[in-house]
Amino acid sequence: MSSLNKTKTVIIASIAFCCLLLLGCAQTQNQNAPNASAAPSFAQAPTAQVSILDGSVEPATLNIAKGTVVVFTNNGELAHDVVFEDEESAALAPGESFSKLFSEAGEFNYACSLHYGLEKGVVKVA
Repeated sequence: MSSLNKTKTVIIASIAFCCLLLLGCAQTQNQNAPNASAAPSFAQAPTAQVSILDGSVEPATLNIAKGTVVVFTNNGELAHDVVFEDEESAALAPGESFSKLFSEAGEFNYACSLHYGLEKGVVKVA
């Protein structure tokens, strides 16, 4: 076999190996993907609203049941964010919202980090 034929054979074998490797990775990724029906759906959950204003939130204390999605809407004129101990939103421009599913009981304090916690509240989940 000539040197040119050996090179072609190596290149073809390498391409075939890469294709098989990519195909195997794609199948593994699909097998490990979470089942869409098992994931909680915001569309099926009850909702509650919190209005973020410039200097306060309404209501400051929100009582909800487990499994409720709270929608935090910036109704102020300034940008605000919503910061919990374990999660935070991006900066919300006026009119924008951030949603959070509360699946565990407890008290969850939050505040706006952009204004030194001036806008703060608590979500109480029973």
